[in-house]
Formats: sequence, structure tokens, C-alpha cells
Amino acid sequence: MDCIGNSTDLNQNGVSDQTIKTYFIIWNKKMPSEIGLERFQKIIERKYNLNFESYWDLHKWSVENFPDFWKEIWNFFDIIVSNPYEKIFRKTGTGILDNEWFCGAKLNMAENFLRIRDNRVAIAYSDEFENKGEVTFAEMFEEVKRFASAFRKHGLGEGDRIGGYISNIKEALFAFLAALSIGAIWGAAMPYLGPRAVSNMMKVIEPKFIIVVDYFRFDEQEFFPVENLTTITEGLTNLEKVIIVCQTENTSYQNLSSIPKGVLLEDFLESGRSSDGSVPDLIFEQLPSSHPAIINFTSGTTGIPKGVVHPQVAFIGLMRDYVLHLNLKSGDVIGNYSPVSALIGYLVYDSSSRQYMESYEKPHHRRMAH
Repeated sequence: MDCIGNSTDLNQNGVSDQTIKTYFIIWNKKMPSEIGLERFQKIIERKYNLNFESYWDLHKWSVENFPDFWKEIWNFFDIIVSNPYEKIFRKTGTGILDNEWFCGAKLNMAENFLRIRDNRVAIAYSDEFENKGEVTFAEMFEEVKRFASAFRKHGLGEGDRIGGYISNIKEALFAFLAALSIGAIWGAAMPYLGPRAVSNMMKVIEPKFIIVVDYFRFDEQEFFPVENLTTITEGLTNLEKVIIVCQTENTSYQNLSSIPKGVLLEDFLESGRSSDGSVPDLIFEQLPSSHPAIINFTSGTTGIPKGVVHPQVAFIGLMRDYVLHLNLKSGDVIGNYSPVSALIGYLVYDSSSRQYMESYEKPHHRRMAH
């Protein structure tokens, strides 16, 4: 990939005082050596006695032989399972969505995400207030263990739903992974959405627990999600607990009197400890490949956002995209500034995330990219 162009200083408004003439060549026909896609292609060629002359030959083979393709993807990424699959694919009905993948397999998505547990950096985070820090893979595992222990202590388990109304902070990732580890289903709403939109999403999720951030900034706007909780939680008959992640000093002084079923995150996590003060081991519930894991939502441009359920094995598609198409390698860093993100397949491949908790759109925010 080549980039050709000129650079120009920007004024205080982020606009050039000159006419900028820049062009970028973002693709050429030369494929760099040792990219993920090339390694995968060589495996297929050797195993099936094939010789692909171009990417499109590989693509054609993957479509015409999709069970073999996904079998090799499974092997390529060494998916962690407790029970192997019996069949790659089978139809369960006449509809386009009536399919089952990796039939008979039992696994846990979070276990695959958390396979790396050493002291390399997993998350580097920052915001426009110069708050920044790092979390190693080992530290992330311990934090997920704390969340999972507290979830279990308060009765959550397989098939229960946890709703997120939270910004792009490290606690969102910990809660997400912990939910998956115990077999619960995670669903989240964009934190900058208004109470009515979030209420509609939460009614689809039907959460027992909601985890919500008290404050965040995005695109130079301030948001206070906790102020919307009365509207959001109305009609949620299954709701048992609202967990507040404090980003300001003003939440605790309210003493949670205005938040029914509310508990501060640190108090909640401490409640998950054993009687001797230790945190129980993290146990990954082993689930069928088709077991629901995540509820994402459509954009809402054609009506109320619709919930889309992703099963346990959905992360395999993410791994294919990151490694084969984006050439993600061990040790690479991915920038992530979306308000809430469940697309964390890069963790499986020993890569880290650089999370930005605000917006890239303003010029003074762009330092995150350096």
C-alpha cells in the first residue's frame, strides 16, 4: 500500500490556508509477503492441491466450497472448544436465516478473546482531558474475573441479559467479556442516544442488569446517561440492578437515592469476593455454537432500531476479517473510538486496542492517532 501526497499546516480551526492537493494510492496489485491472507491461501493450496492465480480464484473457491473454507478458518485460528463440531453447516429450515454453523461444538466466545494473559498491553486509553492509561492482558483477565464473580454472586447465569448504556471506556469491555464468560447475553445502546431511543432498545434486550456510565464527552458535548434512567428503566419488568460506573465525583454524593436498584460499580465488584476476600476463578460456560451472545442494533433510519442476535461463533467472522483482510498481526494496535464497541476480535490474535473516549472529528483530538 502506497501513500503519496503533501502535508500542510492547519490553522486553529483545522482548515488549511492553502488549497491542498493530495492523492493517495491505497491499493496496488503487489501483495506484500507474509500477510495473513497469503499464509491462509498457501495452506489451502497445499492441502487441496490447488494453485490460485489471483485473490478472486481463492474467493471463488471459498464460495463454491464454503464448508471446507470455514473448516480451514476454524483450524487456522485454533478455536478453543470443549467439544468439537460434528458438522460445519446444516439447514434448520427453509428460510435464508435457518442455518446452524459448527453443529455440536461447545465453546465460549470470551474464553477465545481472553486466551492471551501475559503482561503485554491489551488496552491503551485516553481522552481529551489527558486522562490516559494502559491495561495489560493479565490485568484485563483479572478485571473480567471480578465482574464475572459479581455477576454470578448476584444470580446471573446462562441466557440472562445484561444491558450496556456506557461510553467507550475499559469497564465496558470488562463487563462485556464477563457477561459472555458466564453465558449471559450482552446488548448495548449508544450512550449519546436520548432516553426514548435507549428505552426502546432496552425493551428489546430485557436486561436483568444494566451497566451505565454517569458522564462522558463526545464531539465536545457533555452527556449524563444516569439522568435518563427513570425513563429507560420504566417497564423493564426483569430489571434487578443498575450498576453505575463513576467518571465524576458528583454521582456518589447523590447516595443513589434517585436511582432505584442502583449500586456503584466498586461496591458491586467487591460484593463478588469470597468470604476470605479472594476472587473466585473465572469459569467459562461451555455453550452450543448457536447460543446467543450479543444483541446489536440496526441504525434506526427506517424505524425503531431492530435487534440483531449474534451467536457464540460469530467472532470467527471477525477474525477472518481482521487477519485475512486487514492483515492484523500479533502485537499490532487497533484504534477504536466508537462510543460502544463489541467488535473486539483483534484480542484473539494477540493484538491490542487503543481506545479513545471522545471524538476524532475535532482537530485537537487527532493527537490520538500519533
